[in-house]
Amino acid sequence: MQDTEESPAAAAPPGAQGPAEEPEHTDAPPPPAEPPQQQEREEDEKEDEEEEGGGESEAPAGPPEPPPAAEQPPSGRQSPAKAEPEPGSEPGAEPKSEPLAEPEPGAAQENGEAAPAAPAEPEDEISFSDPEDFVDDISDEELLGDILKDQPQEADGIDSVIVVDNVPQVGPDRLEKLKNVIHKIFSKFGKIINEFYPEADGKTKGYIFLEYMSPSHAVDAVKNADGYKLDKQHTFRVNLFTDFDKYMTISDEWEIPEKQPFKDLGNLRYWLEDPDCRDQYSVIFESGDRTSIFWNDIKEPVQIEDRARWTETYVRWSPKGTYLATFHQRGIALWGGEKFKQIQRFSHQGVQLIDFSPCERYLVTFSPLMDTQDDPQAIIIWDILTGQKKRGFHCENSAHWPIFKWSHDGKFFARMTSDTLSIYETPSMGLLDKKSLKINGIRDFSWSPGGNIIAFWVPEDKDIPARVTLMQLPSRQEIRVRNLFNVVDCKLHWQKNGDYLCVKVDRTPKGTQGVVTNFEIFRMREKQVPVDVVEMKAFVDTSDCTMMNIAEHYTASDVEWDPTGRYIVTSVSWWSHKQIKKDLKKYSKIFEQKDRLSQSKASKARRF
Repeated sequence: MQDTEESPAAAAPPGAQGPAEEPEHTDAPPPPAEPPQQQEREEDEKEDEEEEGGGESEAPAGPPEPPPAAEQPPSGRQSPAKAEPEPGSEPGAEPKSEPLAEPEPGAAQENGEAAPAAPAEPEDEISFSDPEDFVDDISDEELLGDILKDQPQEADGIDSVIVVDNVPQVGPDRLEKLKNVIHKIFSKFGKIINEFYPEADGKTKGYIFLEYMSPSHAVDAVKNADGYKLDKQHTFRVNLFTDFDKYMTISDEWEIPEKQPFKDLGNLRYWLEDPDCRDQYSVIFESGDRTSIFWNDIKEPVQIEDRARWTETYVRWSPKGTYLATFHQRGIALWGGEKFKQIQRFSHQGVQLIDFSPCERYLVTFSPLMDTQDDPQAIIIWDILTGQKKRGFHCENSAHWPIFKWSHDGKFFARMTSDTLSIYETPSMGLLDKKSLKINGIRDFSWSPGGNIIAFWVPEDKDIPARVTLMQLPSRQEIRVRNLFNVVDCKLHWQKNGDYLCVKVDRTPKGTQGVVTNFEIFRMREKQVPVDVVEMKAFVDTSDCTMMNIAEHYTASDVEWDPTGRYIVTSVSWWSHKQIKKDLKKYSKIFEQKDRLSQSKASKARRF
């Protein structure tokens, strides 16, 4: 066998460009050129392949196929001819070839020509990268709050366990009955999967353990069942089992709370010091783009404040005039003081309706956009001073607003649903005595403006007559019940100080046609609350009236009399819900005399 030396690969054919590599500087001589006979053989083989392809049947007409991608030029270190077998290799084995080197952009070729540079990115291509000074200030909770809420959490198995204390201590003969009562009370908050009643000396110990399917059910049970009154001797105390570790680690040393900086809001009722005892009112104009506040001066209105786009829908004064509320897509803003500075903000997306408590301590907002089964957000009660959310409620129907009716001092508020009257107390915002009143067929209720007394009426039901009930709170004592017969409808009207309650009763007496109206007047300040009945026998003939004046106001929607009865005001409301209560004062004789002097010529002459 003839010994062969491993020679460098032959050079590339003429015209072929090598890879973008710098030539290696070696002492070996340059590779010899390819023999011309080998080039001729390759050209003859290509011509034969073309003739064989032309003899086949033509393909059907169609879109021309794209030309094949250009092959990468062979490396300067590899010949297109078959490489000679390496020493020691088996006959017929394919020769090993070195992998093609990737050309580097801009590298020089062996023939001196520059390799084609990589295609540049178009200048108008949009970059989705963040700038160098970008700061991501949005947390995952803000972006994925609803998803992260359902994310599985690590638990040690006791997050769903509650401890119920002050449970009656019973023996085996009454244990089954006690379990049924407990299960009926606590199964309302979720599915109970385990119950444990510790016993000693043949009786229960007075506390039990309940395990729910989910930790959220346990939290609901603690929130709603803590303080539940089972009977006169047993009131439940409910806690999470995990809270006991928290209670055990409480320090015995009392730490002084950190003082919060005082925020001076100014005199929020400065308008009461006006020497002329003028009232203020707001006007929205220019299609809702501008809002102005005016003094109600005797001569002409005096503008106090004027702002563009102050509100997006309408404005609302608080009951005592302390705050002015403006509506925005993201929530409510309260303004007050001499310069109408912003006092507080309440974030409630899509808010449409609001209501104040009579004491101006709480604000109620309604939005149809934010409500979930687990976290009620349709109705939210806020603390005006701190801006904190006190509690959220579901809202099945907002057609009758306000949903809640407040007591005169803001200590209680109530809500009526089907056959149920729910009374809540502040500041806990929890149900009074932890349960609602079951009143079958309740139609309407109303708070007394002079005390924590609530009045409600129930229509007739078969042989049971209709009745009006007066209830004292928080004791829930019924101080007066009035039965009524043949009742079609009732309306409850309180005297402004709560001294009297007038019930307008529409009846259909037997043997007569039509509806008869009478008034049941309850004397609230007298012993046992006596009732006077006033029957309406005389009616006003509307055809026998004298027209005093007539005026035209196109699309007028509201009509109001002034307290003296001398003037009438008509207005056009461009918003859908308008609930502004006006509390105008009657001017005394001194102010009436001053008004007459200001309008007289003599007064004007002296003034100027």
